[in-house]
Amino acid sequence: MAVEQAREILLAALRGVSFGLLGDEESLTVLLALESVGRVLDGARVLSTTDVLRRSVYFDAAAAQSAAAQVSTAQVSTAQASTAQASTAQAAPTLARRLGCRSGVDLICTLARLSRAEVRQRSALGEKAGQRMLLGRPPPTPFSVKHCSVGNSGSSRRA
Repeated sequence: MAVEQAREILLAALRGVSFGLLGDEESLTVLLALESVGRVLDGARVLSTTDVLRRSVYFDAAAAQSAAAQVSTAQVSTAQASTAQASTAQAAPTLARRLGCRSGVDLICTLARLSRAEVRQRSALGEKAGQRMLLGRPPPTPFSVKHCSVGNSGSSRRA
């Protein structure tokens, strides 16, 4: 609900902006503000995508427990036990399967209207940086800030 409210506030703020009529300073200020919001949103999208993919890989624990409890309370013969175990697996589908999709990637592509490549990229980022982002730790930088100065291409890195 808070995310939807933030979206509405951002849309209202941007409705009044005429980018072509902004002065140089204002234009740069808007650019930097939008970039900072974009980075927060990018991180949240990566974490959200990773979460949906995780939910689409693992069975729903609550549904699995409920189905297992039904199987354990019923007195079934050995022949019926394998059928009961198969129904337990079907009773606890993943998020993607419950929504009629073959995989989490298909689910996200369908709902968010993203390409498979974008979903895979977010997944890879989530695997590498997801826990780090959740714990509030910045990712390690590949080089120091002094190599980012104007005119230095970064090709000759000094230790």
